[in-house]
Amino acid sequence: VSSLNFAYKILNLPAGLLALTISTALLPTLAAAASRNRFDEFHERTRESHTLLVCLVAPLSGFLVLCAAPIVTLAFQRGAFTVSHAEVTARVLACYGLALLPLAGTFLLTRVFFALEDTTTPAVVKVIATALNIAALTLLLPRIGIVAVPLCFAGMYFLNYVALLYAFARQSPGTTFSLVREVFISAV
Repeated sequence: VSSLNFAYKILNLPAGLLALTISTALLPTLAAAASRNRFDEFHERTRESHTLLVCLVAPLSGFLVLCAAPIVTLAFQRGAFTVSHAEVTARVLACYGLALLPLAGTFLLTRVFFALEDTTTPAVVKVIATALNIAALTLLLPRIGIVAVPLCFAGMYFLNYVALLYAFARQSPGTTFSLVREVFISAV
């Protein structure tokens, strides 16, 4: 459990500093554009913010996955936190690293829906994704151990992100394709 906690703390650093900050700062701008029916501006700000977020977060996600061991060793390995604790925590962090981009995208798209005064869509999507996460954990935890938790977490946020992109596409045809394309281009 402590490995999950330590790795999650490291994940929350870029998630909170970048994803949550950008998403929260964007909300008033989007809400103002939506309330004035300036949907071209709304979509442009959403696209710009999404692009910025993906360009900042995708490399950090890769960094967390590839450099989990040295990050954990530097941050925590001393005293009672042994080499074996560091190895387990690094595996957990590498798996959590896979969640960073979909987590950031979910933060952003949730605020996009809030600006449109739609709190129902993100809530319903989150409930469904959480239920699937619980089901996946029930199946995987006994089979693959502790790494099932961050892997299922990443899967939950990936499903959440994709479902919100799909829901936004239904409300704003043409816009989401460019968002999805930017995600894949940035990831490559």
